[in-house]
Amino acid sequence: MRCFIRDKRGFSLVEMIVTVAILGILASIAIPNLLKYQKKYAYYEDASRVEYLTKYAKIVAMERSVNIGLCVSGGTFTVRNIGTSRGAGICTGTVIETFTPKSHVTLAGSGGSIDPRGIAIQLGNVCVAYDNSYTKAIISRTGMRVETGTGGCS
Repeated sequence: MRCFIRDKRGFSLVEMIVTVAILGILASIAIPNLLKYQKKYAYYEDASRVEYLTKYAKIVAMERSVNIGLCVSGGTFTVRNIGTSRGAGICTGTVIETFTPKSHVTLAGSGGSIDPRGIAIQLGNVCVAYDNSYTKAIISRTGMRVETGTGGCS
């Protein structure tokens, strides 16, 4: 007489329920952290963009032999060609580049201006902040530098 043994492939219902429960617990922990890291990454992306635009403004000023204004107004950072007049306002002139940060990132600062030699005419800064961290592009007589730290833009 032959005995047939059933092939035991697959999962039982209990094993499947336990697996789904464990995946649910892991997802409930991972998803909030994923959203937090996504916002932090967006902040770093915006900080890099501000740093790039301040350095780009210096290059444009030297290439085109014009004064460039770095305008922070209404939650938008704008690089503007303000012509050859040193007395022109930083928020006047032709727009070269415009940047608006993500909704959860704060943009602040006084702006500034750069002459055709790449030297600051009007000293200032452009700052982005999120979740007690800030990145500030500082426009000074000795050049441009980036400062990062904890706290907000001040």
